[in-house]
Amino acid sequence: MPYGISDSQSDCAGWATVKQNSDGSYDTIACHDIKQDAIDQMVAVSLSEGLDPIGDVNKRAEGENEALIVDIDGTLLGAGTEPMQDVIDAVNGSGYEVYLITGRDESRRAETEQALSDAGVMYKDLIMQPEDSTDTSEFKKQAATELVNSGVLIDAAVDNDQANLDAYASIGIEGYTPEAFVADQAEDVVEEEQPMIEDNGSERSASSVYAGADMNSTVQWVSDTLDERRSVAYTTLEMRASEDGNIFTGYAAIFDSPSEPMPFVEYVRKGAFAKTLKDGADVRLLIDHEGVPLARTKSGTLMLEEDERGLRVEASLDPMNPDAQRVISAMRRGDLSQMSFAFRTIKDAFSADGMVRELREVQLFDVSVVTYPAYEDTIAELRRSQPVTVVPSGSLLARQRQIQIARHR
Repeated sequence: MPYGISDSQSDCAGWATVKQNSDGSYDTIACHDIKQDAIDQMVAVSLSEGLDPIGDVNKRAEGENEALIVDIDGTLLGAGTEPMQDVIDAVNGSGYEVYLITGRDESRRAETEQALSDAGVMYKDLIMQPEDSTDTSEFKKQAATELVNSGVLIDAAVDNDQANLDAYASIGIEGYTPEAFVADQAEDVVEEEQPMIEDNGSERSASSVYAGADMNSTVQWVSDTLDERRSVAYTTLEMRASEDGNIFTGYAAIFDSPSEPMPFVEYVRKGAFAKTLKDGADVRLLIDHEGVPLARTKSGTLMLEEDERGLRVEASLDPMNPDAQRVISAMRRGDLSQMSFAFRTIKDAFSADGMVRELREVQLFDVSVVTYPAYEDTIAELRRSQPVTVVPSGSLLARQRQIQIARHR
């Protein structure tokens, strides 16, 4: 079951890290004096069990006594017993008491309960269609009416069949298709962004370092008047064939990917590199922003472009260069898989509370292969003979949820 945080547990004076039970209640697993410690533990235990953290359960339970009606076939489970994971995650994390009303007849209860358990679906009650009933929409309408009459406050219903949604609507229950419900919950998780306040880059903070407390990693963030650096974590690493085996490609920045809190969360917007590239910036490919260049735009050995994804890098590495050999070896082993870019801010914008920053135009100095990440998405690859995929540790979705929690706390 998923983990969250709460400041309302009766057995904790401060913030508690909690585990959600199948009936929607929460058990305290540890108490903390400060909220961040509870967040850190929530993320750690969620990652260790491959779960997505659910954040502040007090905020999520805005309608604590409200209920959600959810269908099964085509909504929670696809063909056979295949879990529809995005819908299951949205339902489990919604904070509602969940009542499953299904057109499956009562004779299938045992197999249905097993399938729901295997898929990790959390619910309060399973209401199945009587064997002698033939009209599924009418059955679901009647079942929902009985719940309302018993005092259950139903907020909405999720069903993949429009006839069923129409039946719920006839008794005043708002209906969602599975896709619409997932989208609606995503909007709830990522709160509405505050208006951005544009800055021309004339004022910058002094140099500082941000050390990430999660995932046992240290993330360096450097910012001063002239030079800033952002490191980017990988999603995959591949090696593909080429004649001489020394063509390096990667992304030094990914558009609209959230950085880790530092303390604000930062996004690089599409077009941020357009002018600096058009103006012919003399950019180097370095290792950790230092040393002799591996390649350079001025010499034609480094090519940079903005595409739909981000800042794409392609470089021809000299096999006689010892530093290039170090990079090639580290990438083959999977030890080196991140990129970074160093820049001067020309135009940016902050949210009114200063917690979200957008980079809108930068002057680019270098792109580098690096050790530590500050953003969640990039690709660095060396074209070799056999494709190799390296899966990053931890859950990217869990990582994004942690960023969202830190962003809005």
